[in-house]
Amino acid sequence: MKIQNGERADTKTDAHCTEDSLQECGNISHKEIETTGVEDGVPHVIPEKVYNNLPEMLKPLLDTYKVNDPKRDVILIALITHLSGASHFISGNYHDRDYYPNLISFQLGAAASGKGEAIWAKEIIESIEVVFQEADNPLKKFIIAGNSTRAMLYARLTANNGVGVISETEAMSSRIIIKVIGKPIIHSAMCISE
Repeated sequence: MKIQNGERADTKTDAHCTEDSLQECGNISHKEIETTGVEDGVPHVIPEKVYNNLPEMLKPLLDTYKVNDPKRDVILIALITHLSGASHFISGNYHDRDYYPNLISFQLGAAASGKGEAIWAKEIIESIEVVFQEADNPLKKFIIAGNSTRAMLYARLTANNGVGVISETEAMSSRIIIKVIGKPIIHSAMCISE
């Protein structure tokens, strides 16, 4: 499904998934994807079935939003992205390579469209920051500023043993980070020289 000019394009050629791949990813039917989109003039993309199957610990925050509220989609995407960074201890092996659940999200939208709701995910992750910090190592911080220089990004990642979350609410703050993170997107190693 695609949103074009505020309206949903419903043809099968516009669908991003096939019926087979949907069945593998949580038994969401193609018809459910087609009927998810613009309701009451407000676009949203995450079906209610996804929200109903989330872990209980995420529901209190998400339940503060109305059903089909696009802000709820924003906060869910932000929560999943932030929590993926906090899940550095989880990995899977595929074709003799280890993969981690690290996700990158970049939410775009018009002014006052609800993108700012993503800040709540950062607030939740900040509780991990307290546990992560070490008094004798000021470079060790779980949340890394998006406007960090390349050298500071590498210094923080080195101090953190490669772990951290970059969270910014403005795209311009993250321009250096966007250049640097191209390697992890394709599961390539980042070279950090000391």
